[in-house]
Amino acid sequence: MPIQLSDFQKIGLGLSIFGVGFIFLGMIFLFDKGLLAVGNILFLAGLSMIIGFERTFRFFFQRTKIKATFLFFGGIAIVLFGWPLIGMIFELYGFFLLFGGFIPIAINFLRRLPIIGSILLLPGIRQVVDSSFYRYRYDLLFRQNVNSSSKRTHSTSTPPPSNNNSNQSVPLDKNASTITTVLKVRPCNTNVHDVPESYTDNKLITAVRAMHEYLLSPSALETLQQYKTRSPYTDVADISRMLTVYRRGDVEKRAYEVWGSPENLKKEKIKRAKALQNE
Repeated sequence: MPIQLSDFQKIGLGLSIFGVGFIFLGMIFLFDKGLLAVGNILFLAGLSMIIGFERTFRFFFQRTKIKATFLFFGGIAIVLFGWPLIGMIFELYGFFLLFGGFIPIAINFLRRLPIIGSILLLPGIRQVVDSSFYRYRYDLLFRQNVNSSSKRTHSTSTPPPSNNNSNQSVPLDKNASTITTVLKVRPCNTNVHDVPESYTDNKLITAVRAMHEYLLSPSALETLQQYKTRSPYTDVADISRMLTVYRRGDVEKRAYEVWGSPENLKKEKIKRAKALQNE
């Protein structure tokens, strides 16, 4: 189903495209100050018209994105003041920090295209892309979850207001024990899993990812040792939310036993990628 855009959003989309075009031309013409300034203004105006002014303000001025927003708008200001090369360096770095979480989504979309997808699905390129951008996305999600959990902890620690208008006394049972609710928040440096590696270090792998990357069947994973580690998507130390993972080295060894050699595994991956593209 195609995305329905209003006339106001269509104008914003056009302004954003023109803004990116002017920025690209400004970089080609040896960082021309005028083209870069016009491109930045058009891009920000178009983005505000597409998602709305209030959402744009909330996006740029989130607590976790203050540094990225400062670098992005600081780079634009430096470009306007006459130092385009230095300004573009700050602006590009801030842009990556702001929109880095959307890069894996764009990569997954490009992998479905005929020519670019076959290049991105090559074994070496795929491992580099997954290990860099997806790790950044996991770290970003972890920082956001830690901030949200700290807010929940602060709100639960505030006692409820007492009702002074009620004159009735509530009888207390001396034998009843006091029940306290404890929210266990994930600290940054606390190791609660039973393996020294972290899931985001690309040394552990889930069963679904093992079957996808190494083309293994569920029966081939039954003989491997399983481990428990905390999911990067949760902040609560709950056993039910911990991931069941395998060591990547064990999975690779098992895959080479099934397929015979790493070369056979790569050939099978390329064969299946071509079959998906033909479909």
